[in-house]
Formats: sequence, structure tokens, C-alpha cells
Amino acid sequence: MPTSQKVGVNLLIYPLFAFIRRTFPFILDTMQTSKLKKSSVARLPSKLPLALAKEVLLIEAREVEALANRLDDSFTRAVDLILQCRGRVVVSGMGKSGHIGGKIASTLASTGTPAFFMHPGEASHGDLGMLTSDDVVIALSTSGESDELLAIVPFLKRMGTQIISISGNPASALAQESDIHLDAQVSQEACPLGLSPTASTTAMLALGDALAVTVLDLRGFTALAARLTPHEV
Repeated sequence: MPTSQKVGVNLLIYPLFAFIRRTFPFILDTMQTSKLKKSSVARLPSKLPLALAKEVLLIEAREVEALANRLDDSFTRAVDLILQCRGRVVVSGMGKSGHIGGKIASTLASTGTPAFFMHPGEASHGDLGMLTSDDVVIALSTSGESDELLAIVPFLKRMGTQIISISGNPASALAQESDIHLDAQVSQEACPLGLSPTASTTAMLALGDALAVTVLDLRGFTALAARLTPHEV
């Protein structure tokens, strides 16, 4: 096609394209989405599903085993602090650490230790009023640098509430400000992109279970006591 004809065609196409974009934007969006879907379907997975699933489970199992081998006197002191607590154990954390914290609080509550979860964001907006100096706070943060948790630490200290932190960074601000720090760091996340906490949240959860079961045993919590409160089947 001669250059003059190409220029003429372009002069017709570009205004038409701009008109469609302004008038019917969803048409182009749909076309682009369809292209993305086709390209993603055509792309083969890097690993077979079962092989990848096994790798995820093995990574997380190795990290929990490493955590067990790394337990030290800090864990014993955390257990003693919970046993001596005259108030409640208040668990707090943001994001996925917060979801793990909710499960830890529930496990403690169902095994003889009064406990509940407090959202750190809501704590700064009045929920700190639920705490007393007799309580113990378990603060969870993978990085140990969660702004929402660090924001309430000064209030907890002024109140006299003792803090047990669980994080993957012993040198973090949260670890340094806590009365007791439990190291839950992992060498590798199971997420191949490193975007989502996987092995680290599993390590946190396992450490919370270890605390709850150890406290249960030392408290002398029995099956009879368990039957006095509603439990899941």
C-alpha cells in the first residue's frame, strides 16, 4: 500500500478508535480481558499440581521442625507469664497474622485460659478500654514492624500490661518493646512469589498451639472441665 494511502487509513482508524474508547469503553476492556485469559490458559504451569502441593507441605513442615529445635527459655517464660496472668490473655495482630491470632485466642479460651482477640486498628479507636493491667497481650507480626501494633505499645506499657510478641524478626521494634519475644522466623515461604505469608503464618499458628497445650497441661485442665463448656465436635 502506498504511503499516502496508509496515512489516509490511519487518519480514519485513530479517530474511530478514540470514539469507541470514549463511547463504549467496556468493549475494549472485554477484548483485553479475553486476550489475557487466552494467554494465561495457553501458559503451562511450571510444576504439576501434586508436586507443588507436596513441596508446599514439606517446606512448611521443615519450618515448623526448625521452630521446635529453636525453642528456648523465652518460651518457658511466656508460659509462666500466661499461667500467672490474673486477667485475660488478649491476642492482637494485623492482616493474616491477625487471623492466626484469632485462632490462638480461641484455642486458649477453649482450653482453660480466658482469652479474646483485639484488632489493633480498633484498639486505637477505643477498644484499648477492654484491657487492664492484669491482662497479658500476645502481639503477632511477621515483620515485627506493624504500624498498628506499634501504635498501641506505648499505651500498653503505661497501663502496665505485659507483652509477649511473636514475630519473624528478633531485632524488630515490636520484639525490642516486648517483655518476652518468641522467634517465629522462617528461612523460606511456601509461596513461590514470596508475596503471601505461608510458612511464616503456619509457624505462628504452631507456636500458638504449643503455648496453649503447654499451659493446658500445667494448669491441670481436664476433660471434665472441658465438658463444662460448649465445644466443637
